Amino acid sequence: MGIYDAMKLCKADVSTVCLGLAASMGAFLLAAGTKGKRFCMPNARVMIHQPLGTAGGRVRNYPFFLI
Repeated sequence: MGIYDAMKLCKADVSTVCLGLAASMGAFLLAAGTKGKRFCMPNARVMIHQPLGTAGGRVRNYPFFLI
């Protein structure tokens, strides 16, 4: 996310180019480029998936602190 933050902080337009494969965070960063300046080569592939985020375990396994 640091690269994304730097791209958004930059005042100049940011061009992004996919040469071969942009997957997961690479696809996210490719899409974060300035609209109209996002490019993919003819044989490039972009793989975007839904974000994964789960929590597991029993509640008693985690310490709770009451303030």
